[in-house]
Amino acid sequence: MECPSLSPDNTRLVFKKRVAPGPWQLHALDLNTMAETPLAETRSVDDQAAWITNDTVTYSLNGQTWQTPANGTGTPTPS
Repeated sequence: MECPSLSPDNTRLVFKKRVAPGPWQLHALDLNTMAETPLAETRSVDDQAAWITNDTVTYSLNGQTWQTPANGTGTPTPS
């Protein structure tokens, strides 16, 4: 776990995690259940994610700012 960011409601962390074979992927960790969820962004994200709302995170990738739902669903969109 690297670069954790606490949700505004203090219930989840979003962080980058190295996954096989080696890229970084954003994950969310529910602090009540300790369940870990990979986010919908499949490209390697080597950036600090930040919360926009209790349900959405933002991050930078290739010089552009993106956002994605923090529950692992949906599709990343430019913001």
